[in-house]
Amino acid sequence: MTAFLVFTEYEPLIVALPEEAVLNGGLVESLSRKGIDKFIAHEIDVDRLRNAYGVPFEVIEADITNGRDLRVLDSKGSHAFANVQFADLGRCIRYEA
Repeated sequence: MTAFLVFTEYEPLIVALPEEAVLNGGLVESLSRKGIDKFIAHEIDVDRLRNAYGVPFEVIEADITNGRDLRVLDSKGSHAFANVQFADLGRCIRYEA
């Protein structure tokens, strides 16, 4: 499993998805189904998110383990920003339809 802080035209999101979904274009496809056709996404360490979000993270982690393609962990921009430091951001994916 992997997670990303996604900057969209609306607000930042924290999403989780299977690692292989990133490699085969699943991040772009899943966000596109949600109406997001332009974004910048930075990978976030899942252990950091597990500590910050606790049980809600564990529920999403179980969903991903059981075959879900993408789950939104946090859709409130100010809350997402409070739980992620820019220094902790990893690889970047940029997409524009």
